[in-house]
Amino acid sequence: METLKACQRITNSIFSNENGKSVHSILVSSSVKGEGTSRIAASLANFLAKYRNMKVCLVDASFEDPSIHKIFKLDNNSGLINIVDKPETLSAMIRATDTANLSVITTGAAGPEWLEALQLGDVQALIQELKKKFDVVIFDSSAVSSNALSLDIAPHVDGVILVVHAGHTRWEVVQDAKDQFEGVQAKFMGVVLNRRKLFIPSFLYRNL
Repeated sequence: METLKACQRITNSIFSNENGKSVHSILVSSSVKGEGTSRIAASLANFLAKYRNMKVCLVDASFEDPSIHKIFKLDNNSGLINIVDKPETLSAMIRATDTANLSVITTGAAGPEWLEALQLGDVQALIQELKKKFDVVIFDSSAVSSNALSLDIAPHVDGVILVVHAGHTRWEVVQDAKDQFEGVQAKFMGVVLNRRKLFIPSFLYRNL
């Protein structure tokens, strides 16, 4: 119930105003590893599909530590890395889940060459194709400090959410990540405080 209320707060912040009508793609990232980004991205995607009746695609772009396939109990033999190499495989890489309206694209089995392949791929074209098929596309991405992929994707989505481990990650580090996203002209939407140990929802959406 706590997670449900938290996702409701996030979605209300994003979609319950005039600006929300233009939000069709979101990047969920963090400043450092271990903030719980994948769980937040999966919970948000599930909430939008189940309670807002949106057609949602959750894309795992966290190649260093992919986990979306584990959360939804899917294999990870193919996925985003295949689409980058062969864009015509997009439809085949979209996987259904047990939640109506919610589909996922896993990372796929990527070797050491994945970063070069993704940098060569047309991320903007991929996002545009997914937006034709879904109401909302959510990217679960690596921490900014891990690699530059989050910064490569960020300018092409409608907004960026940072996940922060409450009471653990220093705000100076979070501010630096925010500055990096704004430096690539990404639209910063706010912060989700994860694992907050107080008697309030564990995810708090707010602006820095």
